[in-house]
Amino acid sequence: MAHPGTSSSQAPPVTSNSPLAGLALLAAVAGPHVGDAADVEDPDAEDPAGRPPPCQVCAQIATAPTVRLDRPRLDQTLIHNSLQMIQASLRQVEEAFAQSGTDDQLQDEDVELQRDHTAALRHSSDLHHQIDTSTSAARSLIQHCQTRHDWLLDQLQLTNSLLVSRNLDVEALEERVAAADQVQEEMDRLRTTSDATARQIRHQVATLEAQIAAVTNHPDVGPVPPPALARRLQTQDHEPLRLRRAFEAAQQRCDALEQSEGALEEAFTQLRGQIDCQGCRITRLREDLQKNLQDTQRRCTRAEELRPMETERHLKRRSELHDLHTHVDSMRSITAQLEQQVAHWRNTSQIAAQLLHDHQREIEELRQAQAVATQSDQILHYRDGYTRFSNIAEAMGQDAWISRRASNGEYFLNFRTSSEGTTHVVAPTSGCAFTLPIAAAQASRQFQIDPSS
Repeated sequence: MAHPGTSSSQAPPVTSNSPLAGLALLAAVAGPHVGDAADVEDPDAEDPAGRPPPCQVCAQIATAPTVRLDRPRLDQTLIHNSLQMIQASLRQVEEAFAQSGTDDQLQDEDVELQRDHTAALRHSSDLHHQIDTSTSAARSLIQHCQTRHDWLLDQLQLTNSLLVSRNLDVEALEERVAAADQVQEEMDRLRTTSDATARQIRHQVATLEAQIAAVTNHPDVGPVPPPALARRLQTQDHEPLRLRRAFEAAQQRCDALEQSEGALEEAFTQLRGQIDCQGCRITRLREDLQKNLQDTQRRCTRAEELRPMETERHLKRRSELHDLHTHVDSMRSITAQLEQQVAHWRNTSQIAAQLLHDHQREIEELRQAQAVATQSDQILHYRDGYTRFSNIAEAMGQDAWISRRASNGEYFLNFRTSSEGTTHVVAPTSGCAFTLPIAAAQASRQFQIDPSS
């Protein structure tokens, strides 16, 4: 048969120097089974069953200085292992009571139970110290979280003052503030339930001590344990399971709270970065606006300075345009007069051209009349000579006629002897040739010599 004290002696030592031993208490505080402080008994109040209050050493340890939690998971594992070992020891005690059949065995088991009780007391003292340390560490963590939350609220208020003109950023900030309020409520509830859970655990440890004392000091311990002890042992069997579940739920809630805090810090960092970017942009826009305003003021000042000059220049230009308009009007009147003169000159030119044409026609008629008169004079001058020559030629038995040379327009008197049948042309060198300066048709018409005559 296994000895009851063996398993409890193998438990790992739990020292008060563990930095994160109180995180198990913080995890148990946030559990849904130990939620409200009203359901937890006050260890300082009087127990109706007559149980004694916690010892003064536990109270002194509870008020000891706090330590910083650095290894929550390791210390939680140690506490969990210790509770499992206590439960195993209690089960072994119950089995020992059930299997003991003789007084000798009961005495031996009583000795073993006394040793186990001594070890349990020692271990319970260590647990008390560890629970108090965990409570102090939990309070320190809660205070740190509260300080962190207050700092976050201050930063959020500063950010809200900078984002009044940004509706979208303000809405996002309000959402973050709502999340921070939820974290605050969770922290408040955690702070409320932490002390109650610590008191409940101390009360449970005291109950275990009382039960062990009742078992070891009972004068009539037989093979069957008393009903009250059996009920208490059965209750203690279910208590570690409930505590384990509460511890797991509390650990999950702690993880969720850590994630929420990390997400809130990350969101705040992002929002702070956006605020810085918006501030830089507002500063840049303000500088650009200031530069544009200065440029506009300089241009306005320059325009005010140039306005008299521009006015004078416009007046001068207007006077020049007026003079030019007057000059154009005078030029238009002069142009109209010139157009009238040109029209008059055109009419006069047409009349002069008509007169010139008439004069040229008269001159041509006069020339023709002069030519006719000249021809008439020549014909009258040479008529007698033609007649005498023709008479002489006929007397000599010759034919005489007039021929015209086409190259130079000279007329020659030709004669031909009837007996010889030859033709003689009187050359200009013979002194008998003559030239008629009139047309051949007129000569043949007026001075044609008929050989038969």
